[in-house]
Amino acid sequence: MKNRHVGQILFILSSGEMSLTPVQIVEEIVRRTLDGEQVTHTVEAFGANGARKRFNLVGDKFLIFDTIDEAKSYLIENATTAIDSLCSSAVEKSAMFLVKEEKKNIRESRVQQYESMLLEDGTVVKINLPKED
Repeated sequence: MKNRHVGQILFILSSGEMSLTPVQIVEEIVRRTLDGEQVTHTVEAFGANGARKRFNLVGDKFLIFDTIDEAKSYLIENATTAIDSLCSSAVEKSAMFLVKEEKKNIRESRVQQYESMLLEDGTVVKINLPKED
């Protein structure tokens, strides 16, 4: 865990709400046991109505950034990854149109071209003409 201190402002990203929220560390609790040392932080944020709310900063519930630039870089990287994924998926799906067009061209090339002609005796005949490319 990074060295954080009381009074420091952090930015937390909540995946549940998809929001980036500034919080301030208002309390640091150090718990020393035989198993080691555990540091927890209580932070304060402003709610929707402007009231302050306090909660424990638990790393597995939020992504925590020390600076707004770190948060911005993370968000841009994730957005770029999502956009790349959407574009790749669209390109893969667009290939289906090419397959359909190729099948259509194959079907059309198999269709023989006939020309009807009327002979002198009144008989109508169909003549197979070679397909022009």
